[in-house]
Amino acid sequence: MRDRHEEGFASLYGTAGNSSRRASVEGKQLMNRVAMLAVSGLFATCLGTGVVLAATSKSDPKFVWPGDNRFTCRGVLAEEQGVLKLTPDQAMLTWCDADIDDKDRGRVLNVCKVGDRCEIKGTIRGHGAFGWVEIKSIVRPVSPK
Repeated sequence: MRDRHEEGFASLYGTAGNSSRRASVEGKQLMNRVAMLAVSGLFATCLGTGVVLAATSKSDPKFVWPGDNRFTCRGVLAEEQGVLKLTPDQAMLTWCDADIDDKDRGRVLNVCKVGDRCEIKGTIRGHGAFGWVEIKSIVRPVSPK
């Protein structure tokens, strides 16, 4: 509350009410600055989150299906419940453990025995269960000594 001296001074020099207007303007300016900082912080947070999401959404190469369905898989030849398949090396695509069809069983076993390291090149297809539909080559890699 203003005393009489302040009111007299304000009326004498024509500044009556200016202090409250000035306070109102300064208050609005302060609120605008706070709002700008909040929006800037939100933008920076969203931008930072987008960068983090972009970095984490990069595809794991083990889960990238080749466009032409052609695979080169290396691992140990195994037999599970009468079905031949590779137990793929760690860096191989996740589908390299596809079933080897009975029509290719003899060809694969002529080159690699169960428990041997083996490399198979060809086409894999499937959905849920995957299998080699065309085997182009079978190689028993020479073990380094």
